[in-house]
Amino acid sequence: MSTPFRILPLVALFLASCAAHVRSQVVKQAAFDHDCPQSKIVVVQEDTSIFAYKLDVCGRRRKYRDFGNEKQFQFVDVTDGVPAVPGSSK
Repeated sequence: MSTPFRILPLVALFLASCAAHVRSQVVKQAAFDHDCPQSKIVVVQEDTSIFAYKLDVCGRRRKYRDFGNEKQFQFVDVTDGVPAVPGSSK
């Protein structure tokens, strides 16, 4: 096996690890915004090219987008017509 092919599994592992970290950040934000335990939040759909996520947050569908910068994520609930109020369950 040539050297470039030996490195592919490591690259795949790194990318999977990054994706898991981003998912955990959006779940933490949704948990805070909606006073919902992280264990009751499910990532239903994600578009990592634009950091957009559809979540089931304690039985309610929510949409989140990242509006941060290259140094940090800042996920915001952008569910149509229902802006999140941090710390509320509404």
